Amino acid sequence: WPSHGWPAGLFDICMVEKPRAAFHRAMWNDEPMVRIAVRDNALDIDHGRDLWQWPNMAAIWDFPRSYEGLVIEVNTTTNCERVALFHNGNEMGVRRTADYPNHTITWCLPYRRGTLVAKGINGTDTVAVHEIRTAGDAVRLKATADRGKLMADGQDLSYVQVELLDKDGTLVQHADRRMKASIEGEGRLVGFISSDLRRKTPFTSHEDKTYFGRAMAIVQSTRKAGTIRLRFDVEGWDEPMWVELASEALPKDYVSDIPSFR
Repeated sequence: WPSHGWPAGLFDICMVEKPRAAFHRAMWNDEPMVRIAVRDNALDIDHGRDLWQWPNMAAIWDFPRSYEGLVIEVNTTTNCERVALFHNGNEMGVRRTADYPNHTITWCLPYRRGTLVAKGINGTDTVAVHEIRTAGDAVRLKATADRGKLMADGQDLSYVQVELLDKDGTLVQHADRRMKASIEGEGRLVGFISSDLRRKTPFTSHEDKTYFGRAMAIVQSTRKAGTIRLRFDVEGWDEPMWVELASEALPKDYVSDIPSFR
């Protein structure tokens, strides 16, 4: 992409975080961390490519009512010495990371709707926390732009993440919706995409279905300063959501380090 590359952590922003990403964080990140991932073969995680494979795991605690009481495998990946796991406020135990391979501790819990909280512990101190919780119905949309101001050079980009949330602000990963993006003002809609590798729509499409509750719009500036208004229409919802960005005039001494082909 010209002028403004993929933002840091895009695959954590736009996609369901894969166990491999959590493992890499645990192995190579000096900052204390802990992440929860739940394994279930019924999760809609199909790599879509023969050479791309990973376990059916995701940071999700939303399963059908028929799962109530069934034992589910929960994994906590960490670079901390120990992990304490809490299920609906009840401590499930404290386990040493060194007793498990690949920095990943395995737990087996009966499914009950509510919350899972993992606490990473070094010595006697809790130094990292990760929580996942059961979500309700999607009732609102959250949009987050990595940059609210663009340069009016016809090349600058902003990545706008959208998330389906329930009434309490919890990410809704179990009830994806089809969405359409459109734009007004001094900007172009480069594309609107989810991270589902099986999707049939191209990256330049303006319509897609959220994947585990998320999707992303990519906005490009024009050569004229002004306001950019990005609109999202969600399947089954009467009211659209608007996001406003700004495109600012270039400084008089501005020289682009990327050649323009327009």
